[in-house]
Amino acid sequence: MTWHEFLLSDPVLDHTLEGEVLSRLRGRLLAFTVEEKNGSLVLHGMAPSYHVKQLAQCEVMSLTHQPISANNIKVDPRLMTSAR
Repeated sequence: MTWHEFLLSDPVLDHTLEGEVLSRLRGRLLAFTVEEKNGSLVLHGMAPSYHVKQLAQCEVMSLTHQPISANNIKVDPRLMTSAR
């Protein structure tokens, strides 16, 4: 069962794939979306580093078990926060 099918099977859940990834990455992505295109996934959004971009891709792969045809997450180091 894919993540999308799981979500649709439980009407009580209000989580989305995007929301789950954002939660796991503790908000380090902006405008994150996942588009399904021709049976594979395309990632969109903005990240503060290539590391976070890769983490997002790994999270999507682990949740969906579907191929990712493109990771179009843009990297902008200005998004780095100094909050610790």
